[in-house]
Amino acid sequence: MTTQCVPVSDLCPFSIAKVRREGARWLCLREIDFVRPVEQTGTGLMSSLWATYPDLTTRELSRELDYLEKAGLLTIGNRSNMSDLKLTRHGIDLVEYTVECPPGIARPPHSEN
Repeated sequence: MTTQCVPVSDLCPFSIAKVRREGARWLCLREIDFVRPVEQTGTGLMSSLWATYPDLTTRELSRELDYLEKAGLLTIGNRSNMSDLKLTRHGIDLVEYTVECPPGIARPPHSEN
């Protein structure tokens, strides 16, 4: 009798990396919304995200901010140091739960509390 190995990806219907990316995107939006109308900086955002993802790198943060910018949810005023981060109207609506959440962002269900 032979034993067949099953890849971990077949046992687990989700990817840990995917959950991390989507969670980081949501936290970015929430943190930028929290300081609004002041523009957020990459350094301030990184400090906030380290509470949840202590091993988050600047490269990861940059990738997720780029994703959110391409989705039309935020603007990056200064790319070289990831500063002047502002939510667009669509980003604000998403954080305030007035629009549906697109795939790729781990927005939790809204509670009326």
